[in-house]
Amino acid sequence: MATGWHCPTCGDRSGPEINLYRGGLFNAHSRRFDPRCLACGSRVTFHPDGCGAEPSAPALVITGSCAGGKTTLSYLLSKHHGFVQIDGDWVREDRKAEEHRPVDADELHPYLLTMTHGLATLGKPVALAHIVPPSLIPHYQASLTERRVAHRIVILMPQTQVLLARNETRICWPKTTPEHWVLKFHEDYLNAPDRIQGFFYDNSEETPDQTAATLARSMLGGTSRG
Repeated sequence: MATGWHCPTCGDRSGPEINLYRGGLFNAHSRRFDPRCLACGSRVTFHPDGCGAEPSAPALVITGSCAGGKTTLSYLLSKHHGFVQIDGDWVREDRKAEEHRPVDADELHPYLLTMTHGLATLGKPVALAHIVPPSLIPHYQASLTERRVAHRIVILMPQTQVLLARNETRICWPKTTPEHWVLKFHEDYLNAPDRIQGFFYDNSEETPDQTAATLARSMLGGTSRG
């Protein structure tokens, strides 16, 4: 059955014929997601219209402010719990290098959703880490539901002082994010409608390993399509 994945040189590809990552890490907690054909090394693409496979694995969309723990948790879910990590920060930096231009984070949403769908057709659970603004969360829900990808959206919302303290000590970037941006994104979520606030996850009192294990169990124990 066609998976929807295609190599420009070798044609249709299945899961065992695709290498999902480049070697090494982008930073301490980012695997370099870049699906390529194992036979020839060409970048493979996913085309939903050419897919005969039903999505069979869930997706966990992890969002929230800078320093909330998105990258670390998606990495731990990949390292210890069998998820494929798609880190929006890495994808953005990779695209900037390839296209030699500034890339806005909001440009990436269609690609991230398409890759999530494609991996689900291969039976690979996804941990997608990216800042998804409150206004776009319903779009993510609707898109994944339409694609029949079982999913959960988690907005990491540690207490403000915990968030700021983590920003000063996190190791996934060589320097801290300016406090203005950390608070700006955090307040955007705090001011979101009640429906969006229903996705909040306060990880203030948990270690990253504890949160990753809890989220992994939640996906294994049942997921939502909407």
